[in-house]
Amino acid sequence: MGAIWVPIEYYRQFMYETFQTSGYEKVIEGGDNRHRIDIE
Repeated sequence: MGAIWVPIEYYRQFMYETFQTSGYEKVIEGGDNRHRIDIE
């Protein structure tokens, strides 16, 4: 991956759908995401 022109939201959506991430582990915009799965 690593294409800087692709918004991070698309990577998150792909990752969550591919790995069937539960709602509890998904990043919440503006929330406490210390124990959530995300892309840096």
